[in-house]
Amino acid sequence: MIEKNTRTIIGHGLLDFILLHNGTLMMIQNMTWNGAQGFSQYPENDFFVPYHDELNLGTLAGAGNFGKWHEERGLTYVEVALSGHMIPQYAPSAAFRMLEYLLGRIPSVGTHSDFTTQSGNYGNNFNFTTANATMKF
Repeated sequence: MIEKNTRTIIGHGLLDFILLHNGTLMMIQNMTWNGAQGFSQYPENDFFVPYHDELNLGTLAGAGNFGKWHEERGLTYVEVALSGHMIPQYAPSAAFRMLEYLLGRIPSVGTHSDFTTQSGNYGNNFNFTTANATMKF
């Protein structure tokens, strides 16, 4: 399936105590796709979920760095830190970000930008690394 698609995502909630994330990573390391076996490095990129306008204060749709991710040869693995077994139920904004990537609307799940369905400026394009380097303490 991975070889037939442009993008394939395996999403894993770190609060899932039925399926453990180390087991999922071991399964990926034992798979062979697109001419190689497993990932060449551990998932270390920050999975960014954009800040957004939500009027309901009881929602689970958070924002910010939600976990780690890695992509190789058409397979993307995403760890969602504040989610259990069902990512769309426990972390709907994280699931929506992964869907945007799956549909090709953003280049990666680590992209710092607004949701593609948003209008307005929520500060998601701000580069904290550059800002910290130019600030004088």
